[in-house]
Amino acid sequence: MSLLFHFRHNSLPPPDFHQAAKKTPAPPPLPPPSATAKRVLIQSQKGDWPACEQSLKALEREAFDGGDKRPLANVSDAVTGNTPLMYAAMENKLSMVDRMLDLGCDINAKNKVIPPPKKEAKKST
Repeated sequence: MSLLFHFRHNSLPPPDFHQAAKKTPAPPPLPPPSATAKRVLIQSQKGDWPACEQSLKALEREAFDGGDKRPLANVSDAVTGNTPLMYAAMENKLSMVDRMLDLGCDINAKNKVIPPPKKEAKKST
């Protein structure tokens, strides 16, 4: 007995198979990064960690005062895709990494850098 036969000959309505395919709406887009958040990116790119620390303090103050709770959520280099978190991790700045995570840096972000293609090995004849 096929499943279709079963549904046609019973009084119960068939299940809605399309209901499982319905997706929840996408979250609202993040606001553009503030000037201070962009400054954190530039300072981390340059390795200017004392200045970056001051900018992080300013972002923490803004978040505490009711501003954006995740100001570093969408901050990344337009060319490489690196985030301030990536630069801090590369330089082993663990205290900065913790603070950047608290300010919304995405730990799962991926950069745009593509490794160079492998050279084909020459075949010996």
